Amino acid sequence: MFSDPHTQRLWHAGEIRAAYEHSASTVVAPPVTEHPFRDAGASLEAAGRWHQHGILCWHAARFAECKTMLDRAHAARKQVLGAEHADTLDTLERRAALAHYLIADDDQAKFEDVVGRLVRVFGDDHLRVAIARRNFAACLRDRRRVDDARAMLELARTVIERDLPTDHAEVVALYKVDAMLAIAERRSADAIAIAERAIRVGIWVWHDEHPFVAAAALTLASAEARQGDDKRAVKRMPDIHRSFERAYGRHPLVALALHKHGQLELSLGRNYQLAEQLVRRGIEMYRETYPAMPMGMAQTLFKIMFASGRVVDAGEIALELADAPRWLQLDMTSKVANHLVKLRDFRTALPSVKRARDLCDDDETRAKWDTQVAYVAAQLPPGPDRDT
Repeated sequence: MFSDPHTQRLWHAGEIRAAYEHSASTVVAPPVTEHPFRDAGASLEAAGRWHQHGILCWHAARFAECKTMLDRAHAARKQVLGAEHADTLDTLERRAALAHYLIADDDQAKFEDVVGRLVRVFGDDHLRVAIARRNFAACLRDRRRVDDARAMLELARTVIERDLPTDHAEVVALYKVDAMLAIAERRSADAIAIAERAIRVGIWVWHDEHPFVAAAALTLASAEARQGDDKRAVKRMPDIHRSFERAYGRHPLVALALHKHGQLELSLGRNYQLAEQLVRRGIEMYRETYPAMPMGMAQTLFKIMFASGRVVDAGEIALELADAPRWLQLDMTSKVANHLVKLRDFRTALPSVKRARDLCDDDETRAKWDTQVAYVAAQLPPGPDRDT
């Protein structure tokens, strides 16, 4: 996969951040004149290094650098080899995968384009097309096009399982996409069986602490939680986020694992303090790559605060989500408002009651909150606090 032997060894060992850092030290700089790349061979060799380093940037969540590397590799390969050469299309597909991870508006269009090109070059029944379709299926799943994702994945599965041995890394990747899609399809038992298969094969291909094996274990834990087996799922979580952190350092995947661990602790209701620590750490780490407040993590943190009796703190979290959908803001704010009113803490409740009213889109619901605002204000002594 990687032309540099040391990078390849680090990659296979699951030391992704170290592989990225080593690769960065060997990347060829772009030419400042035409002189260094007068012959096509030199240009293609540089493009290959840019492409390989772009893959590592992608795995290391260095997305701006990844875009630079892949754009540079694609331009060089397209110029020398042509737009539909196999190597050019490899880089084009990596650019589509980057768009997927950046949640770009054109991620699906980019995958459709590259899959179409690959079909023209290789034919519909080729392994290279199948791998691209598997990756496209993951994109479609994350876009909630579950039926389309399943159809795409089944096309890929037929070829991948036919052409590759069962202990191949690309087969493990197929199982991981399949298991996550099964969760989206609400087939938790199937997802568990598929994820367990991915783990078994992944340990054979790599080792039990490899991050790609940990990713399958995270999917397994998610499926177990969907089946209500939180106790089994939560036992997996410390090893999962430790494996991720050893491999990647501070990374969105570590953040997602921390968040899932916090969700499970919340669901079990046994250690709200630990749940809060895990989710707050996950939010901090996630925002190092994606600066906007992650809605799902913030929602979990809100639930932890609320469940542990820190209702005012929960209200502060709701205020931070100004960019969230109005229904979500209203749901959180109304819970805080109603709880404080029930406690007869009217002075603290009034701002939340007003905010809930202002978040209402329909007149009927707003009228009910108007009544609630008037009731709460009437419980307060005369003064500025009673202003509605």
